[in-house]
Amino acid sequence: MNNGKWPFASIFTVSTFILIVLLIGLSWLLSVIGEPVRNLLSTEGIRWVFSNASVNFLIEEFSYCLQGVLMLGALKASGLNRALGALVRWPGSTVMTYRQRRALIFSGIVALIYICVVLLLILLPHAILLSATGRIYPSPFTEGLVSAMTIGIMLVALIYGTMSNTLRTFFDVTHIMYAGLEYYGIWIIAAIMLAEFYAALQYVFG
Repeated sequence: MNNGKWPFASIFTVSTFILIVLLIGLSWLLSVIGEPVRNLLSTEGIRWVFSNASVNFLIEEFSYCLQGVLMLGALKASGLNRALGALVRWPGSTVMTYRQRRALIFSGIVALIYICVVLLLILLPHAILLSATGRIYPSPFTEGLVSAMTIGIMLVALIYGTMSNTLRTFFDVTHIMYAGLEYYGIWIIAAIMLAEFYAALQYVFG
């Protein structure tokens, strides 16, 4: 996993910041020559920047990115990613010990039970996660699917890590809840920068 270092994410983040700076200059230039755009350097534009800088990334897609980071972090911190790699004979993976195999089997059973419970909430008559008209999409199920996946993966990772003795202390157990921010935090910053650029683009040309 490159020990939390992601050169591409760093380059992407800086590049997006440069695009934001260029967009600011472009919005000023186009407004000067009479194009129907909003100038980010105008009084109205500066007010928009200050009013929306903290909320531009509060969008559904950003929450998906954050939850994806949390899932990946839980898999890595628990060692479950290495176990799955060994299971499919991924190049460079190591052979699992008996304890790890037992932990993987048990966590797999828990994952299967979790999936069955979620499916029952949409397959049973008058299932509570369906829409008012009985549809799967759109419904509470589809709206909360990513969150359900996040909870399920973190639960399975916790069980595997505990049983395989990867998570030995209370700190180790709690660490998997935020390990993604430690390993992949740069992607969160990249997502924030992209959201800011997209919002500014919509403001200027919208």
